[in-house]
Amino acid sequence: MMSETMRSVRGVFRRVRALALPVSAALMLTLLTGAFGLEAQVNGSTQAAALPAIPTQRTNTVLDLPDLVVKDGRQLASLPMRWHGRDWILLAGAVAIVGVVAAFDRRLLDAAQAKNASADWVTSRLEPFGGTESFGVPVVFYLTGALTHSSHERQVGLDCILASGFASGLVTPLIQRVGRSRPSAGQGTYSFDGGTAGHFPSGHSTQAFALASVIAASYSSPWVKSGAYTVASVVAFARVRHNAHFPSDVLAGALIGTAIGCTIVRLNRSSREASTAPGESRRAQIMLFPGFDERGPSLGVRASF
Repeated sequence: MMSETMRSVRGVFRRVRALALPVSAALMLTLLTGAFGLEAQVNGSTQAAALPAIPTQRTNTVLDLPDLVVKDGRQLASLPMRWHGRDWILLAGAVAIVGVVAAFDRRLLDAAQAKNASADWVTSRLEPFGGTESFGVPVVFYLTGALTHSSHERQVGLDCILASGFASGLVTPLIQRVGRSRPSAGQGTYSFDGGTAGHFPSGHSTQAFALASVIAASYSSPWVKSGAYTVASVVAFARVRHNAHFPSDVLAGALIGTAIGCTIVRLNRSSREASTAPGESRRAQIMLFPGFDERGPSLGVRASF
């Protein structure tokens, strides 16, 4: 009886161990984003129902996407010119970590590909969220906001589109010109053909973490943060497990996606708040709301210019 129990415990342990890496990575990123103050600021104030409050932030719509692309593109391109010593140290540290992982790519690759039915089941179902299926995520957020009249969800959807476009559509393809081969090509861990389209960093990992970082930075709940980064981490792990990328490929993609996603949220949040800051001009608004007094029903009007 004791031996059967021990065998069962070891079987469970083997299943859990296969997913330990992506889950640990998700928790680490959750703690890091919280430590650097990238989480959403939650406004706990309440407004009286009888007198609706005039919004204090400008709400973007899908029609604003061209303007946001230009504005955020300029900000991202000029960002290194505004960096200070701490920022350059963080960049150097990230590059160094990727380099250290690259030195152990073969060992980590073999470990990630160990036979495990549970890991195969999970990764095969979540891996598409780094590919074409991931483009449905911002659409779901935006439509949810439109149907529920929630400006926050609409902004999350727009930020996801922008982060995905810059991270997966611009930055990653440029870096991929270093021409690293896939592990499935059997050319070794240091096979590069500069100038050709390669596979460093991982496009799936970049895309998954760009979306996850926007979602995590837009909500204060630790469950949302952990859930978003867990899915992204499993996507990255799946690419290694399925012999599509080396571990350093997916790590670089995760860092790029997270950095751009968090930066997009921070830039757009500050611009939306600044557009209606005290003393600044904002669009005229006229709001009608029903009321009731001793003379019967009434209609109130609130105007802002």
